[in-house]
Amino acid sequence: MGQLRAFTIPTGRAADAEIERQATAVERFSLLRPVLDAMGEAVMVLNPERQIVFANRSLTALLGPGAPRALSGLRPGEAAMPVRAQDSPAASMNVGARSMKL
Repeated sequence: MGQLRAFTIPTGRAADAEIERQATAVERFSLLRPVLDAMGEAVMVLNPERQIVFANRSLTALLGPGAPRALSGLRPGEAAMPVRAQDSPAASMNVGARSMKL
């Protein structure tokens, strides 16, 4: 039986300037945006701090007008909820028998 490894989720956030730099780096791949936008599934690119640096057309259509810029720097759970996850006691999700705070 293999050894069980634990991974920690980063709690820090990248600065706005770093998120902008990361988003620009994603945009520099000229073929990436058209391919991801052509997909019918919602796709996002996250940085190591789990913040959104890119969202494709399907995801922005799902979340509404102004989404591409409004999503930048949010974590997926925050983007899917009308309130910031850490500000709401209702922003937890059930994972099996455990409740996990986003």
